[in-house]
Amino acid sequence: MDSKLLTESGWKATALKFKIKDNGLQQTLAAYEKLDDHEHAARLKALASVNLQAGNLKKVKEVAALPQVNKYLTDLLSAAESDRKQIEAAAAAKASAEAKKREAEEKQGDEEEEEEDNGDYPVRLIAAFQKLKSGKDLAFEFIVCDAKPHCALMVAKRINPKHKEQLSKITGGSKRFLHVGRCHFEDGRFHFTMEQPVSGLARKLQDSIKNFTSKKLPIKVGAESADADDEQPASGQSSAAAAAKPEPPALANASDVWHKTWDAIEATIEQLKTAAKAEFANEEPAVVTEVEQMTSRFDGVLAKLDHSLADSLAKAHAAKDSAARNAELKIAKGILTDFILHVKSDPLIAHIDANPFGVKTNLKQNLSDCLKHMAEAIGRGGSTA
Repeated sequence: MDSKLLTESGWKATALKFKIKDNGLQQTLAAYEKLDDHEHAARLKALASVNLQAGNLKKVKEVAALPQVNKYLTDLLSAAESDRKQIEAAAAAKASAEAKKREAEEKQGDEEEEEEDNGDYPVRLIAAFQKLKSGKDLAFEFIVCDAKPHCALMVAKRINPKHKEQLSKITGGSKRFLHVGRCHFEDGRFHFTMEQPVSGLARKLQDSIKNFTSKKLPIKVGAESADADDEQPASGQSSAAAAAKPEPPALANASDVWHKTWDAIEATIEQLKTAAKAEFANEEPAVVTEVEQMTSRFDGVLAKLDHSLADSLAKAHAAKDSAARNAELKIAKGILTDFILHVKSDPLIAHIDANPFGVKTNLKQNLSDCLKHMAEAIGRGGSTA
C-alpha cells in the first residue's frame, strides 16, 4: 500500500491537481503524521477524523465524478483501517504487558508474604495478631472459613489462594469462605471491619482463636464485642446471636453494588457521547448527524443490562427463610448467566473502551468486576444448582 496515502503531501497534491475543495482532511493528515507511534489514543482519534472527512468527500458530487480522486480516497480509507487495526493491536499488547507486569509484582508479593508465614497455623495466626498489636496504624486483611464446630480464621497482609487452601485443610475440607474485610488493633481490642457486620461473629472468632491457639483475645465486630474476660456460655447452650446463621456480606450489598456500578457506567457513557459530539461540532451538518447516530448506539449497552439482577438479589436478601432465598437465587443465577454472556460477546463494549476521544471508560473491566461480585453473592447465599 502506498506510504503517502496517510500523509499531508499526498492528499495536498491530489487536491490541487483536481482542484478539490478540502474539508479539513489535509490538516488532520498533517496532525496524524506528527504523532508518535506510542500515542495510541491520539492516533486512533485522528484516524476517526480521517475516516469521517474522507468519507464525506467521497459523497460530494464533484468528487464522485472524478475516478482518480475517488480511488485515492478509497485507498486512503483502506490505509486508515489498516493503521487502526495495527494501533489497536499495539495498544492491546501494551495493556497485556502491563497486566503481566502487575501480575508478576503481585506474585512476588505473595511469595514474599509466604516466606514470612513460617511455622504452623496457630503460630502464624498469633504472629499476625502480635504484629497488629505492636504496629501503629497497621491493618491486615482477613478471611473466615465458616465450618463446624469451629470456624477458622486467617489474618495476613494480603489474603491469597494459598490461605484458602490452608483454611480448607484445617477445617476438614470446608470451602465456605467469608471475605469480610480488614483487621486492626485499637483501644485494647482487635477490630474486624466489614461492610455488613455479621451477628454473633465476634464470639465465633474469639472461640476459634482460642480453640487453635489457646489464646482468648478481645475481639470486636461492628457493635458486638467479645472481651478477654467475658464468660463463655455453658456447654450445650448458645445465645440467639451465636445461633443465628450469618448472611454473606456479598449478598447483603449486591443490589447496591449493581446500582452504583450501573449509574457510574451510565455517567461515563454520557461523558463519552458529549466528548464525541464536541469533537465534530464544527463539522458539516451531515457529519454531526452521523456522529449523533453513532453515539446513540452507546445506550444499547445498558439497555441489555437492566436492573432485573439487582431486584432478584434484593428479594433473595429479604427472604424470610432459606428455601425462599434459594429459589430466588436460582432466578438470579439465570439472569447473571445471560449478563455474563452479553458482556463477553457484545462488540460495542470493546468499541467504546477503545474510543479515540480521550474518555477512559473501562466498561468491560468494570462490568466484569461487578458481575464477579454478583456471582459471589449467589454462590455464598445459597444453592445455585
